[in-house]
Amino acid sequence: MGVNPMAEFEKGLVRDYKSIMAHIERTVSSVPG
Repeated sequence: MGVNPMAEFEKGLVRDYKSIMAHIERTVSSVPG
């Protein structure tokens, strides 16, 4: 079958999601209050 493009796409999506969430957490934690 080879590489499943959908699985690769989902893996990239999860990676992007995690990096976005980490960025948001850093941004929120740097804001007072």
